[in-house]
Amino acid sequence: LTVLDNVLAGRLSATGMPFGFLGSHLRLFSRDEREQAFAALCQVGVGEKAFQRASDLSGGQQQRVAIARVLAQGPDVLLADEPIASLDPRSATIVMDLLREIRESRGMPVVVNLHQVDVAKRYATRIVGMREVRVVFDGPPGDLDPVMERALYDGETSESDLPVILKERACVS
Repeated sequence: LTVLDNVLAGRLSATGMPFGFLGSHLRLFSRDEREQAFAALCQVGVGEKAFQRASDLSGGQQQRVAIARVLAQGPDVLLADEPIASLDPRSATIVMDLLREIRESRGMPVVVNLHQVDVAKRYATRIVGMREVRVVFDGPPGDLDPVMERALYDGETSESDLPVILKERACVS
């Protein structure tokens, strides 16, 4: 698939297109849908790649195409599961900067699942930390201190070490 077709494929469920995925290969999308998909590619900085094969792109470019595919669907919320897991530091920064820009320019909530606490602290306005299916932290990045990080990752922190606010917010399964 080309990059543009990849983005358009994300719209299949919304279009009611006859023949489903086959219809996307036959390029049965309307001009308006193609323009929306191209605009989404331009917003994420890969518009010039629209007619290249998606499989020929770098990992960071592929992640931006995935974000464009979501944006072309017109969501109310953008959910991103490990969007930087396999990326080099430069590409990870580009993707996280892009997610921040989408949040700010569109006023759209962006929910990102990350395992890199330093990245979450740098980009998030709110962090929800979970450990063993329990919420153990819910607050602004500045409140996530080293004690809390140990509670999230090491599992060696006792409940008495946790701040009172955490105990009040903790969920019990």
